[in-house]
Amino acid sequence: STESPSSRLKPDKKGMNGVGHGVGASGGAKVDRSGGSTHNSSDTESTSWAGEDCTKKRFLFNGVFDPVCAQSEVFGEVGIQALRNVMNGYNATIFCYGSTGSGKTYTMVGGEKYSERGLIPRTLSTLFDEVKQRAKGSNSIEYNVFVSYLQIYNEQGYDLLINEGGSASPSSTQSLPKLSLAEEGASIRVRNLSMHKCESEEEALQWFFVGEENRAVASTVSNAASSRSHCVFTIVVEAVLERGALKRQSKLHLVDLAGSEKYFRTVGNEMRSKETKAINLSLHYLEQVVIALRQRALGVTRTHVPYRNALLTSLLRDSLGGSSRTIMIATVDISERHLVEALRTLKFSQRVKCIRNAVHENAMIKLSQSSGGPSRSG
Repeated sequence: STESPSSRLKPDKKGMNGVGHGVGASGGAKVDRSGGSTHNSSDTESTSWAGEDCTKKRFLFNGVFDPVCAQSEVFGEVGIQALRNVMNGYNATIFCYGSTGSGKTYTMVGGEKYSERGLIPRTLSTLFDEVKQRAKGSNSIEYNVFVSYLQIYNEQGYDLLINEGGSASPSSTQSLPKLSLAEEGASIRVRNLSMHKCESEEEALQWFFVGEENRAVASTVSNAASSRSHCVFTIVVEAVLERGALKRQSKLHLVDLAGSEKYFRTVGNEMRSKETKAINLSLHYLEQVVIALRQRALGVTRTHVPYRNALLTSLLRDSLGGSSRTIMIATVDISERHLVEALRTLKFSQRVKCIRNAVHENAMIKLSQSSGGPSRSG
C-alpha cells in the first residue's frame, strides 16, 4: 500500500479572505490543473506550477481541492476513508504538511465557525455515529473509544490532556506532564501518555478542547497564531467480541505538524528562534526518513531508516513504512513570497507518494493476553 497524498492550497489573499484551499493564482506564480476528476484514486489529478522563469513543474496527487470547497468536502474525501479503515481493523494516519500559515491547523482543527470544523472534530462526531450503527447490526460486538493528545515542543514530548485548562502560550508548556519513549520490539511505547475512555461524542470533544487549550501557539511574522509544536491526536477503537473473550485495537493518528519557517524571520526573539530551530530540524529528519523509504521502495539497497534521529519520526514509525493506511495532505500557500516553501512542500509530497507501507489487519487477541486497556505504542 502506497502513501496517498492530497493537496490543499491556500489561495492568494487578494482573491479570497481568510484561509482557504484549492487552486488559484498569485503574483508571478501560476497554478493550473489537468487530467481526471477532482478526487481520483487513480492518481490522475495533477497540479502544474509555472514560475516567473516559465519553468513548468507537474505534481501528481490523489486529489486537489478547489478554492470553494467546504471543510465537509475535505472530510468526506479524506477523513471518512481513514475512519472506516480503523473501524474495519486497520491502523490509519492523516498528517498535514506545509509551511507556516499554509492552513494545516485549519484543515486538522478548523476555524471559528461551526461549519469550519476540521478533520479531528468531524472524525469524532462521525465515529460515534458509526459505532452506534455497527453495534445495532451485531449483538456479539462492542466498541470502546479512547483518545490521547501528544505535543512535541522543542523536541520534548508533552501530554496535552491534563484535567485543568492551561494557557496556550509556549511558556506554560513546561508545566505539562513530560513524556518519554521506550522501544518494545518493533513498536514504540509512549510512557506517561494518558488515554481517556470516551462514552460519547461530547466527552471526546471535551478532551479535544482541553488539549487545544494547552497547545503551544504564538504569533510569528508568517502567522499570527502559529503552532509552535507538532501535535498528534490519537483515537483508539477497541472492538470486543464474544462477550469479552476477544478484542482488537486499531488506531487513527491525526497529525498537525508545525510548519517550516525561515530562521531569519525569528532573529531577535530568542524563544521563537529556538522553536524554529527545533521545528526545522525535526522536519529535516522527517524528510531524511522519507528519502530513505523512497529509495527502499525504488529498490535501492538500504537497510537503515533513521527513525531514531527525532521524537517525531520515532512516533511516526508505523505511519511511514509500517502497518498503517496513511494519507498526507500537502497545504500550500501559493502567494509569491511563499513560492519557495510551496515548491518544497510539493516536492516532499511526491517523495511520500513513493513510500510503501506493509499494511495488515490488526489481529484479534484473547482478553487474558492483554492488559485490559489500550496500548500506548506509536
